[in-house]
Amino acid sequence: MKLSLLPTSATINVFLSILVIGGSAYAYNHFQQKETKQRKGMNRAPVRLVETTTASVNTTKPIISANGIVKAKSLVSIRSEIKGTIAHIPGKFDVGGRVKKGEEIVFIENEVYKLSLEDAYAQLDKLQARHQIELGKQKVAEMEYKISGANLDSSSLALLMREPYVKQAEAEIRQAKNDIEKVKINLDKTTIEAPFDATIIKRSVDVGSVVKDNTSIMDLIATDSFWIEVPVPTRDLRWINIPNKMSVNGKCTGSEAKVMTTHGVPRNACVVSLNPVLDNKIKTATVLLEINDPLSLKPENKSVPPILVNDFVSVKIQGIATKSVKLDRNYVHGGEYVWIMNNENLLERRNVRVSYKERNDVLIESGLFGGERVITTPLVGAVEGIALKDRSKKSKKVVRNKSGESHAS
Repeated sequence: MKLSLLPTSATINVFLSILVIGGSAYAYNHFQQKETKQRKGMNRAPVRLVETTTASVNTTKPIISANGIVKAKSLVSIRSEIKGTIAHIPGKFDVGGRVKKGEEIVFIENEVYKLSLEDAYAQLDKLQARHQIELGKQKVAEMEYKISGANLDSSSLALLMREPYVKQAEAEIRQAKNDIEKVKINLDKTTIEAPFDATIIKRSVDVGSVVKDNTSIMDLIATDSFWIEVPVPTRDLRWINIPNKMSVNGKCTGSEAKVMTTHGVPRNACVVSLNPVLDNKIKTATVLLEINDPLSLKPENKSVPPILVNDFVSVKIQGIATKSVKLDRNYVHGGEYVWIMNNENLLERRNVRVSYKERNDVLIESGLFGGERVITTPLVGAVEGIALKDRSKKSKKVVRNKSGESHAS
């Protein structure tokens, strides 16, 4: 059987058809891939512009901010120790008046006590005379016993020599001397002196008032220093230096503090003690601060407004120094992490440990190294790992050495 071949023109037409179909497929595929690449390029997130601040490890003293109430350090109620009538009170010693230590502030009529002292001396003279008489009788008895030549036992001889009478007279003399001292003490009590430099805050008697034993006369508060009771959370006590004893020679041995009154003038104070009893309701500890010359009586404080008892003040206690990173508290999210711009200029979440929170700042003791860039720009819907660009300054990579310290490169 004889095969026939297609004509040459038909073969060419088939070949051209295949070529057209292949070219169309290639063109379609090429443009499809290009469109996909363009679409991917359009979907790729752009680099985000942020601002940063460089973390710096420094020795910082946290500031414990609180409010406190001023209290009198020394308050005493002056009371009478004897009966009598108030004879004199100097005119300046009224409420608000100031007294010096040892200054005489109240006089009670003392005529009765002076007479009692004279009576006590007269009684002593009488008993001393009786003693002399007994000594004379003892001398006579001794001479008579020697002349008689008798030999008596010790007890009989003691009676003969009037020894019991002599001892009784001597005991009465000692008692009379003690009575004199008691009357002197009572006489001294008719004049009342100030126990320390003070201001009078209450006066209960006037001239002519009759007082008995333990009658209230006036109340005084010491003016050299006041106390300030400051409630603080127990977690903050580790930052406060509480001394084992009060200030020595005027030097502050505890944490220093600044006290601000409603006048807006700061005063220096010092932590001196800690009340060991927690507040019953809110369970805060009470730290005691001491402020010297609260009433501004010294010449160097004349221009400073006084601080009064029961005044409400704001206090800033300087805490114990610690090495930490100090940051604006707005840069710490949820109180536990910060956003940083890492060496590759990518967004990284870093968990940190906050050791203390101040009003506007926080102290970070771990999780953040010196030289690292903390992002200060709000990042709404941020995803870790996105590309960043620092618009506040030139981006610098952070290199950390073996000890964990960092520096920019």
